[in-house]
Amino acid sequence: MKRETKTYPLLNITEIDWDTDGEKIEDLPTEVKVEWDWDDWDEDEISDYLSDEYSWLVNGYCVEEIGKWEDKKLLNE
Repeated sequence: MKRETKTYPLLNITEIDWDTDGEKIEDLPTEVKVEWDWDDWDEDEISDYLSDEYSWLVNGYCVEEIGKWEDKKLLNE
């Protein structure tokens, strides 16, 4: 078996402003760190990720790439 290693961005998403229609939702984070599964990212993808993960839309946020993470997979050859 051969091992394949890919490197992806580690993102720090802060100052998340959730669109809750005025509801008080206590368990929504204002900051998350995400091991992104793609080589690159854009703001639409980040918004989609947050909405999918937490089931609420976002009004805005700040995002910074703070490092890299490695995904190591075993390949059958």
